[in-house]
Amino acid sequence: MRQLWILVALGACSKFGGDSSGSGGAAGGGGPAPPADWSAKKLVSQTGTVDKLSFTIDIPEGLPRDPRSTGDWQNEEPKWSAAPQVYTQTIEIARIQDLKAAKYNATLNAFQKEWVRTDSRPDSWALTYAEPDKSRIEAITYKQANDTHFIKCKAVQATGGGALPSYKATMKMLETVCDSLKAVEGAPSADTPEPVEPGAGQPGLAPAGEPAPTPTEKADEPTPTEKAPEGDKPAEDKPAEKAEAPADDVGGRLRKAAAGGGE
Repeated sequence: MRQLWILVALGACSKFGGDSSGSGGAAGGGGPAPPADWSAKKLVSQTGTVDKLSFTIDIPEGLPRDPRSTGDWQNEEPKWSAAPQVYTQTIEIARIQDLKAAKYNATLNAFQKEWVRTDSRPDSWALTYAEPDKSRIEAITYKQANDTHFIKCKAVQATGGGALPSYKATMKMLETVCDSLKAVEGAPSADTPEPVEPGAGQPGLAPAGEPAPTPTEKADEPTPTEKAPEGDKPAEDKPAEKAEAPADDVGGRLRKAAAGGGE
């Protein structure tokens, strides 16, 4: 009897409890996982922005854009781990002057990778590296955006183990994605300074198209080497002259003595 009650209880749980996830659907929710083979997916033109530079690029239909970035397409949910991932960033043209620099800035441990494509183009570099076991492909393209910067595109697809499906077609798809990137003309770089009119903010200089200011005239003042006119000199104090002693009037004394009988 005890065993019978246990069986009845288990049957009730199975009937009313549903699956252990409580979702009534596939474990994990969120819909089915995307296919592993994206090589035949239609490429759809999309727009993106990275460091204030706008561009267009062809992305496999159905690949989600990263919600944190306007220039990346990827999703961190585990079910998307085998899907392609597309990333963009800017890099100074001065840093990519030859193939060695293009490889170095393309991926980690670049000189230990097996490069299957190394193309130099008039406005870009196009590189592809592939793991020997065919489990990972990275296609990298540098596209010139302006006089100072490239936009670097990296399209990646990898498996947790084993070869990628439709290997050759997958490689071609990843290369086509990054090669399709086109910078929108006229977009300034993030670190390009705003244009400044000649003379703006500089004393004594007028902005372009305006007459230069007339130098301020100073009042006529004698220079230190010039002498002031004689009439402009202040009177100098002279020592007082001594009064001259009166001359001895000998004749007057004789006349006085004669009149008075002498002194």
